[in-house]
Formats: sequence, structure tokens, C-alpha cells
Amino acid sequence: MDERPPEDQPPKPEEAGVIGEIEPQQPDSTPPETPEEPRARRRRPWTVGCLLALLGALAGGGIAILLSRGAAPPGDAGAPIAPGPETVNSLVFSPTPERPPVTPDIIPAETDVIYGFYELGRVPAGAELSGKWSHEGQPLGDLPLDEHQPESGPPFASGRFTLRPPPGAENGFTPGIYEVELTAVAYPEVVVQGSFVALPRAAAILQGGGEPGGPPAIQSLRLAQDVTDAGEPVGESTVFAADSDRIHAIFSFEGIMPGSVVMVRWYFGEQELTHARAEIPLVAEQGWGEAWLDPGDGSNLPEGDYLVSVHLGDEQEPLASMGFLVTSAAGAAATASPGDD
Repeated sequence: MDERPPEDQPPKPEEAGVIGEIEPQQPDSTPPETPEEPRARRRRPWTVGCLLALLGALAGGGIAILLSRGAAPPGDAGAPIAPGPETVNSLVFSPTPERPPVTPDIIPAETDVIYGFYELGRVPAGAELSGKWSHEGQPLGDLPLDEHQPESGPPFASGRFTLRPPPGAENGFTPGIYEVELTAVAYPEVVVQGSFVALPRAAAILQGGGEPGGPPAIQSLRLAQDVTDAGEPVGESTVFAADSDRIHAIFSFEGIMPGSVVMVRWYFGEQELTHARAEIPLVAEQGWGEAWLDPGDGSNLPEGDYLVSVHLGDEQEPLASMGFLVTSAAGAAATASPGDD
């Protein structure tokens, strides 16, 4: 639900280059192949926190992203292109038709409509708008400004539109992070960006609160093929097939100050899969949470040893960690359990 657009690149190592000085030609060398990082969700920074791999319930956890920027057009300094103040640029979302001050931490994925509220201070009222949106870094195309209702009061562009689940989505919005970019056709230099997080069981996620009664602790950390609405693992194991759709990490916590962020990290061998890192803000001092590892694009997870760890914020020492194996051995994931040798 970090003041920046999320960075979602395919989970593979970046190559650094040097531009400027011409170096003597070196013999060709081919670096050894390394497994491509499985893709989960992208990490998104902001003041409350972000979810990149969170899909499901966090009893007392939520995430939100709110990005907003206005770009002044090139040209003569101080030459306005619209009557409104340059600083009035915002894009927020809500499951209800009333404009909220900020986008809620979590919007229920089960809803069939989400309202978008915009302000473009340097764009005249009534200007034609356009935009685009994406889900988990995957473009969804042009922004459908359904039921667009411009606001008549301000001298600049302001109003409301609705978003409905994209084609193919079932039971509301597909859970995950949605990013939206809005501009005006005649003023493409002015852009406002925003995002929201849709999760199932949002009401349960946002329950609770209060001060912690003890030190921060992870009471349990389990791995499974799926998870129920009550936070119970389905197909619990420490061995998973390489063609698994997702590997879920389910943890229960206590003693964590509401507003704190729990970070879930995934490792393949000694290498952290940074694109799978999940930042989960919590609004209660105890509850349960979930993150997952997803190979993406129908590909398989590389075979080998993995580890998942749960941290309080940016602390390097984990509150809990657990290793697991990914293998193509037939039936291994179906029969293994945490108690198996």
C-alpha cells in the first residue's frame, strides 16, 4: 500500500558497466552460468512498508504504497501551464466512494471496484486524462477511467474514477501491488503516480492493536504449498518440487510494536534472492503473516538448498529462519514433511 515507484526487474543479476575510458581488448571470457533468481514480488519502499511477496492474511499486518509526484514542464522558469499550484498533485485509492487522506494500507482483494481520486494542480479543470496501470510489475495496458467524475470546484484537474478487476481476475482483484500513472493528454509533462495493495481477508489482517507485552519473537515459522484463511499451512514440508507454483512461509509473531516492519528474506545457497524480499508492516503486536517464493512465468525453481528468514526491520540477525530443499525427484515434495529426515 515507499516514496518511489517500485522497482520490478526480472530477478537476475545486474551487470555493471563503465563508460568513458577505452580499455585494452581482453580475451573473451564466459562467466559461469548461475541459476536465475525466482521472481516473487518486487520490493517497494515507503513510509509504512511494502509487500512484495505478501499474498494472503496477516493478522495484524498490512502494507501500503503511496507515490505522488508532479513534474513541472520544461520551458521558461515560472511559466505556468495551468491555473492550479504546482504542489497539488496526488493520486489515492479507496474501496469506498469517499476520498481518503491517504490510500489505506490494504484494500480488500474481494472488492469489485476501487475508487481513484486525483489532483493535478498544473492541469486545467476538465482536461482530458490518460494513464496506464500494472500489477506486480506486469503492464495491464491503458488506464480504464471508468465512471470518471471531474470535480467542479477547483480551478485545476481534480476528480474521481473507478477501477475494476482486470480481465481474467477471479473473485475480485488478483492479490498484489497495483501501480497507476495518470497524466493529461495536453500536458504530458505533468504526471502523478500512485499504488495500492489488494489482499484477501483484509479485515482479518487489520484486526487488533495494542502495546506489546514482551520482546519481539517469531513463535513459529513453517513452509507449505498453500495456506488457509486461518493461517494454517496446507501441504507443510521442507522439501518441494522444482515445478511448485509457490512456496509459502507462514509465521506467527508476538511482542512486536504496531507500526513495525517485518522483513522476509529468501536465499538460494548463499545468495539472497533480493527480488523476493518482502517488507510487511504490522498493526498489531501479535498475529500471523505470510510471504511466498514464486518462480514466475511458468518456470521451475532451481534445484538446491534454500533458506527463508524473518527479520525485524533492517536487523541482520533474524528472529527465525528455516532451510528447505527444492528437487525434481518425483514425489519428494508430496511425501516430505518437517519431521522427515
